[in-house]
Amino acid sequence: MVTRCGLSHSSSGVFTEYPCQPQTDATTVVADQSNASHSHAQEKQKKTVRAAERQVLQRWDAIRLATVQQDELQRRAERPMRQKRSKRNVEDRGTTEVHPKDMEAAAQAVELAQAAELERIRETHRKHLKELEAQRQQDERTRILWEAIQQQRQDELERRTREDLAWRAREARERREREEQECQEREREEHQRREQARMEQEVRARWERDARARWEREARATREREEQVHREREARILQMLEELDRRRQEESLQRQQEEYVRRQQEEFVRRQQEELVQQQQEFERRQQEEFTRRQQEEFTRRQQEEFTRRQQEEFIRRQQEEIARRQQEELAQQQQEFERRQQEEFMRRQQEEFAQRQQEEFVRRQQEEFARRQQEEFARRQQEEFAWRQQEESERRQREESERRQREEFAQRQQKEQSHDPHDHIRRVLELYELKWSELKTNQTLSNIVGFHEFPFPVLANEFTDLGEITLDSVRGFIFHPLRCSTAGKTRKEILKAELLRWHPDKFDTLMHPKIREVDWSRTKEAAGLVARWITHLMTER
Repeated sequence: MVTRCGLSHSSSGVFTEYPCQPQTDATTVVADQSNASHSHAQEKQKKTVRAAERQVLQRWDAIRLATVQQDELQRRAERPMRQKRSKRNVEDRGTTEVHPKDMEAAAQAVELAQAAELERIRETHRKHLKELEAQRQQDERTRILWEAIQQQRQDELERRTREDLAWRAREARERREREEQECQEREREEHQRREQARMEQEVRARWERDARARWEREARATREREEQVHREREARILQMLEELDRRRQEESLQRQQEEYVRRQQEEFVRRQQEELVQQQQEFERRQQEEFTRRQQEEFTRRQQEEFTRRQQEEFIRRQQEEIARRQQEELAQQQQEFERRQQEEFMRRQQEEFAQRQQEEFVRRQQEEFARRQQEEFARRQQEEFAWRQQEESERRQREESERRQREEFAQRQQKEQSHDPHDHIRRVLELYELKWSELKTNQTLSNIVGFHEFPFPVLANEFTDLGEITLDSVRGFIFHPLRCSTAGKTRKEILKAELLRWHPDKFDTLMHPKIREVDWSRTKEAAGLVARWITHLMTER
C-alpha cells in the first residue's frame, strides 16, 4: 500500500490541499504472487526429496530381502543332501564293519567337502556384501547429488528473494522520490500563484492610490481655477468652461486607455493560469501513463519468468521420474542376472587389472624416459648457456681493456699535444667531433660497434665518463666555440638548428641504435636526450 498527498487544481483556478489517501500498488500484488510461487516451489522440492528417499529405502529393503531369500533357498537345497549323507553313513556303519583308515579318510573327505561348501558360502556372502557396499555407495552418491541440487535450488531461491527485495526497496524509494518531487512541484506552483496574486493586488492598490491622488490634485486645481475664475471676471467664464470640457474629454480618454490596459493584463493573467493548469494536467497524465506502463512491463516480465521456472521444474520432475523408473528396471535386471554378472565381473576385473598394470608400467616407463630426456636437455642447455656467458664475459673484458688502453693512449697524446699548443688540442677535439658525426651519418656498414666512450658528445673533456659532465655551460661552450670551423659564417639560430637535427630523439633512435653496442645503448640514449634538452633550452634563450 502506498499513499499519495499534495494539491488539487479546480476549474476555477484555485489550488486546494487534499489529505493522503491509501492506494493499492500493483507491485504489492506482484510481490504476493512471487512469494506464493516461491513457497509452492519449496513444497514441491521437499516432496521430490522425500520421494527420492523413499525410493532409496525401498531399494535397500528389496536387496536385503533378496539376500535373505537366496540364503534360505541355499539352506533348503543343502538340507536333503545332508540328510542322505547321514543316513548313508548310518546304514554303512550298521551293515558292514569299516576299517579305521577308511573311516578316517571318509571323515577327512567330509571335512574337506564341508570346508569347500563353507568357503563357497563365504565367497557368496562376500560377493553379496560387495554388491551391497556398491549399492550403498551409489545410493550415497545419489543422496549427495540430491542434496547438491536442493542446495543449488535453495541458493537460487535466496538469490531471487534478495533480488526481489532489492527491487521492492528500489521501487519504493523511486516512488517516494516521485511523490516528493510532485509535492515540491505543487508547492512551488502554489507559491508562484500566491506571489502572482500578491503582485496583482499591489499593482491594483498602487493604481487606486495613483488615481485617488490624481483626482485629488485635479479637484484642488479645479477649485483653484474656479476661485481664479470668480476672481478674474465673467469674461473668462466661457474660456474656462471650454478648457474644462477639453480636460474632461482627455480624462475620459485616459480612463478608457487604463481600462483597456487593465483588461489586457487580466486576460494575460487568465491565459497564463489556464496554460499552467493544462501543463500540470498533461504532466500528471504522462506520469500516470509512464507508471502504468512500467507496472505492466514488470508484471509481464515476472509472468514470463514464472512460466519458464514452472517449465524447468516440470522438466526436472519428469527427469526424476524417468531416473526412478530406470533404476527400478535396473534393479530387476540385476536380480535376474545376478549369477551371470558375477562371472563376467570377475573375468572383467581380472582383465582390467592386467590391462591397467600393463598401462601403468608403460606410462611409468614413458615418464621415466621423458624425465631422463628433460634432465639431459636441461643439463645440455645449462652447459651451453654457461659456455656462452663465459665467452661473452671474456669478450666484454677484452673490449673494456682495449677501450681503457685506447683512452690512456689518447689521454697521453692529448697531454703531449697540450704541452705544445692548448688551442691545437681543442681544435682537434672539434674536428674529431665533426668527423665522427659525418662517419656515423654516411657509413651504413657500421653495426653494433660504437661504444659509449667513443660516441661524439659536445663536451671538451679529455675523457667522457659521466652524464654529469653534460651541462648547459659545457654544451654552450662547445657549440659556440670560436675555434669551431664548421660554424664559421653561420648565425646562432642556424647552428642550433643543425645540432638539434643531430640530437633529436626520434632521428637519433632511428639512425644510431643499430650502430651502438647493446650494452651501451641505454646510457648513450640518456646522454643524447640530455644534450637535446640543453639545445632546446639554448634555442629559447635570447
